[in-house]
Amino acid sequence: MRENMHSVREILSNPNIVPTDPVLYRWWVPWDGCVINSLLQKSKTYPCLRLILENMEMSLLDNKPYCAIYFGKSENGKTRIVAQHIKGNVGNSTIRHTLYGILINDKYNPNNEDRISKIMENTYFEWQSFNQTEKELIVPLEAICIALGNYPLNIDGNCAVTKDWLEHLKALRKTNKKPK
Repeated sequence: MRENMHSVREILSNPNIVPTDPVLYRWWVPWDGCVINSLLQKSKTYPCLRLILENMEMSLLDNKPYCAIYFGKSENGKTRIVAQHIKGNVGNSTIRHTLYGILINDKYNPNNEDRISKIMENTYFEWQSFNQTEKELIVPLEAICIALGNYPLNIDGNCAVTKDWLEHLKALRKTNKKPK
């Protein structure tokens, strides 16, 4: 396994393994899990998803196939990955918000946060840290990685998906927005 790839369970038991430095990160989900199954169902309406799902980067983790479905950046890896994505809520995590839209697709209900948390428990995060003098590289590197990758949940700069899928993701995020 890669040095900076850790399961959410491992991160929850030791949050300090995630650096407070600026990071680029990828989110990995099980190939045979509910997230990919939902995307496969949506590929009937959005055919671009089938091609993306067939060409995503895969890795064998815990003897199971996982795929990288989201690429992100943060000026503080620990805040973004631990506090927002893993322990956060639909209101402060793009990943959680997108999952809510794809899997629940109903008006926001705080009782569904636990369902999202349970799904997150079986996933992995991988990151690359940057020191403060390198942090200016994060924005252009993220843009390049998204443009060249196959990440079905990224919106900005995602050349791998069609406009109709991007509009669908935006609509899901808007519909399922957590009230302020």
